[in-house]
Amino acid sequence: MVSCSVIVGEVANFVAYAFAPAVLVTPLGALSIIVSAVLADIILKEKLHKLGILGCIMCIAGSIIIVINAPKEVPITSVLQIWNMATQPVCTKMWTYQCASLYRHLFVDGLTLCDECQSTWNFFEINF
Repeated sequence: MVSCSVIVGEVANFVAYAFAPAVLVTPLGALSIIVSAVLADIILKEKLHKLGILGCIMCIAGSIIIVINAPKEVPITSVLQIWNMATQPVCTKMWTYQCASLYRHLFVDGLTLCDECQSTWNFFEINF
């Protein structure tokens, strides 16, 4: 029963992206975590502490702020329009930062794995 509800929920989430912009669907979909926390408090009698309640309130407030201030969606009509959006200075700076950060983590600082992950990595490195 649980797997069926998860599948239905994911299909509904996928359909929502077809009818509404991602800037609206994503924060509203993230509220499912809040609903789960509240239902666990009510149904399973799990104690939701003050910081948990504060976190839930902040997530709800953040979702409301994002939805209220969401930009109007403009239909994209050409690949050139996508290219122009991707090469705007803010987007270019973000991609440059992400690439530099990834390079630093992988090659400068070195990739570190937890003990369990390291032993799994060693197993595959030796056996394959």
